Amino acid sequence: MNRNLHASFPSTIALDRFFQRAFSASNLVSADQAPRERIRETDSAYSLSIDLPGLRREELALQLKDRQLTLSVTPADERPFVAAETRSWTLGEQVDVSGLSARLDLGVLRIELPKVNPPTPESITIDIQ
Repeated sequence: MNRNLHASFPSTIALDRFFQRAFSASNLVSADQAPRERIRETDSAYSLSIDLPGLRREELALQLKDRQLTLSVTPADERPFVAAETRSWTLGEQVDVSGLSARLDLGVLRIELPKVNPPTPESITIDIQ
């Protein structure tokens, strides 16, 4: 069913889309839009980048327990358009959890996950008799 509310809004769907576009340009994380994540791998580490525009360091908490990395967003009371959210990732055995580091820079949280150094084979000389 298509109800005409007004000539500039031919349907309620169009009105919904109008408001989605109007508020999607906000520089804050909205309740219905998950932050974008990117995972990069190099020879020595994994890098997890999460877009969190408009958030402050004091609104973020990063915890590691039993190889479960958890990011919690707890917005300040005066920020009504920022949603509280918790996301978790399970880290594999190839990640050296003792070397994790995180940095928030220009609205992007970067978490560095160094890889476990593989054991280097010992080289020994064998006497030939």
